[in-house]
Amino acid sequence: MKALKGDIRIFIAIAILILIIISFSSLTLFFAMTNSSIFFLSSSTTNLAYAQLYSNTTQVWTDKLNNIKIQFSYLPEKPTADDTIQLQFSTQNLQTGSHLKNLTAKVTIFNDPIYKYDNITVADGDFSIRRLFLDSGMHQVILKVASKDYSLALASFNISVL
Repeated sequence: MKALKGDIRIFIAIAILILIIISFSSLTLFFAMTNSSIFFLSSSTTNLAYAQLYSNTTQVWTDKLNNIKIQFSYLPEKPTADDTIQLQFSTQNLQTGSHLKNLTAKVTIFNDPIYKYDNITVADGDFSIRRLFLDSGMHQVILKVASKDYSLALASFNISVL
């Protein structure tokens, strides 16, 4: 029975990965799954604030083809289970460093459960989300950024929760 649950989780992870790859440009994604069951939660944008990234946890994703740099960090820098963590994002022009304006973002946080934030308005390139993390372990954060008419970027970041 335990092996069957593991096979189902692998199947679900592969199905999600295929959907993301089909929906967006090619990007290799790593999905870390836990031994608990998977379910989805959606949230409105009420936990949003603007972000400036000044942290030792800053991760950078660049897309030279689309000339985009996305910075990601989180506070506290060493989060533990049951902490409310502030996820901070900054989208910039890779060449000039100027912030990209008038974007829409979608953020998905993977572990258990899966949290989704849709239709986040990004007026000046920076935004943040506050999220209570219930489980320790490695959490993957997927960010999709789009302009008015087309998708600009799909980025992946990790958070280690103690």
